[in-house]
Amino acid sequence: MGKLMRQGKILSILVAMILVCGPILCNAETLVWDASSGQVDGYKVHWGASKSKQPNSRDVGNKTRYNLDKLPLSEGVTYYLSVSAYNEAGESPRCEPVAFIPGDNTPPAPPRGLLAD
Repeated sequence: MGKLMRQGKILSILVAMILVCGPILCNAETLVWDASSGQVDGYKVHWGASKSKQPNSRDVGNKTRYNLDKLPLSEGVTYYLSVSAYNEAGESPRCEPVAFIPGDNTPPAPPRGLLAD
């Protein structure tokens, strides 16, 4: 259990660093986590509006980062994200969830009033 708690804390720190520095370091917010120990066939990212329950999930394959723009999240809504690992034997417990609020990803309206002099 101690290892899971450490992994949850590491995930929280990495997500916080990426969300704060995200626009500078990459084009989109990215969820990043440390690889689980043992045989891992892949990971699932879970999300929802409640810290105690994330009913939605997406299999992201065997990678330890995921672009959050690929999830169907609404702007300005607080979501809680967690990650689990899986293999042929089953799925691990989820790590401690982290909060995330998607920003405005809408491009600006086109300019108006264009004139050629």
